[in-house]
Amino acid sequence: MADYEVELDAYVLPDGHKVYKLFPGETYRLNKEIVGSKAAFLDVRGLDTLNDDPASWTDDELRAVMKDDRIRREFAARRAVKRPAAQDNKRIKFLRNLFFVAKRGDLVVVPLGRGINGDVAIGEFSTEPGDIRRVTVMDGTAEFSTWGRPISWRTTTAKRSRFTVEMNSRLHAPAAFHLLEASFLEEVYLAAYGSFNYDNIYVASFPSDKERFTTTDQASIGVWFNGVSVIYQREVNGGSIGDEEGFIDLGLEESGVELELMHNSPLSVIMRTVGPLAFSALALYPMAVQGLPLSSLQNVSVSAKAVAGAVDKCNVIIPPELAQIARGSGHGRWLTNCRIGKRVKEGATVKPTGHLKTPPKKPK
Repeated sequence: MADYEVELDAYVLPDGHKVYKLFPGETYRLNKEIVGSKAAFLDVRGLDTLNDDPASWTDDELRAVMKDDRIRREFAARRAVKRPAAQDNKRIKFLRNLFFVAKRGDLVVVPLGRGINGDVAIGEFSTEPGDIRRVTVMDGTAEFSTWGRPISWRTTTAKRSRFTVEMNSRLHAPAAFHLLEASFLEEVYLAAYGSFNYDNIYVASFPSDKERFTTTDQASIGVWFNGVSVIYQREVNGGSIGDEEGFIDLGLEESGVELELMHNSPLSVIMRTVGPLAFSALALYPMAVQGLPLSSLQNVSVSAKAVAGAVDKCNVIIPPELAQIARGSGHGRWLTNCRIGKRVKEGATVKPTGHLKTPPKKPK
């Protein structure tokens, strides 16, 4: 049994994981209803007249529902509405993609308002395709029922300002439901999960309470993360570490690891690696901050959180990496690692997102 356990606040995503965008109706008016009901639905009235098995709905039935919806809206508005019959096939496709194509665990992004300071909700589809439930919706003073896909929210307060200009353009597009391109995955994953793994990409987030890092904060952060990375790379690549090379010396070398200070409020340190080194840093940081003995790195178990049936391999791949870091951390380097780690935590207020605990001993 391991002497220590580290539970990472990090998420392993399944193969083929997707991210979709749902638009909450014209003028964003159904935003609170989508968030409050914890369900994804389209702004189409009359779907509640159909049964609870969407697989049995025919295109003709759906076109009839959409025609009736259009007539009711035109009567209420005393004018033609922007819902031409020619677009019914597109709306049917949106509906079928929402109910059948999106898989359990896929993410849905919902813009909740206009402007760069508007909120964005991000959640996971919590049921298998085709598993829907009835939702009661208030649209102003009018109430209607419809069918929706259940969602488990990851956040409902992400700010649009954290996303790129290109991503905000996608959020503002009025298409009811569509797949986001792969180039936008990581910024959505950062907002939803913080730390995550997909394919062989590992991203670790270390949040801070600060609004701004001082030069001393930035120096400490750079030395700690670079030092860990250089030691690991030297060990993996068979390079030697001279007895006289201290942790700070190694921390001032170029490691090639992507390290970013994300200037949201509050700040975060983001480490991105091809291969699991970023998750190893997540596991190592709380051990360094607590000043555990170097030997603890040789006997630790590590776990992450699996999304929708993904396989968490952290306890297979992370402990060997920690052991390699331990082998390169002799000659006082581990003591300096711990000292710099504590400075990063206390001075820069960078928080561990790996939860360290000692497993209970089995009775003799």
